[in-house]
Amino acid sequence: MSSERFQRQDRGSFFGDMIAVFTPGFMSTAPRATQGSRRPIFIVGMPRSGTTLVEQILSSHPDVFGAGELEEIRRISLEMLKVDRNGKIVPGCLDDLTADTCNRFAARYLDHLDGLAGWAARVTDKMPQNFIGVGVIALLLPEAR
Repeated sequence: MSSERFQRQDRGSFFGDMIAVFTPGFMSTAPRATQGSRRPIFIVGMPRSGTTLVEQILSSHPDVFGAGELEEIRRISLEMLKVDRNGKIVPGCLDDLTADTCNRFAARYLDHLDGLAGWAARVTDKMPQNFIGVGVIALLLPEAR
C-alpha cells in the first residue's frame, strides 16, 4: 500500500488545468495528425468499471489484439504538455502545436502498437485512466475509436 495520500486539491487543480488547455475553442481549431489510423481502440473508464470484460469481448474477434493497459498515451501527454516545477500545466503549452508534431507522436504510438501486435487490424488499449488523455488522443489519433 502506498504511503502517498490522495490530495483532492492537487487533483482538482490538475483537472482544472486540463480543462483550461483543452477548451472547446482550442479543440475546434487545433492541428491534428494527418495520418489516419483506425487501428487503436481506447477503452476508458474508472478502475473496476468493466474495462477488462470489454477488452475480452473485443479481443475474442480474430482481427483484434487486446494489448492491456498501455502507458504510452500518458508518456506522450507528459511530453506534449509542459509542466512547471509545481506540477501545474503551463497555460498555452500547446500554442505552438503543429500537425507535424501530432504526426510524430501519433507515429510513436502506432509503432508501439506494431511492436505488440503487428498482425492485428485493431488493437485495444484499456488503460482506464486514458480518460485523462482524451484531448491528446483526439489530436493524435482522430480516427481511433
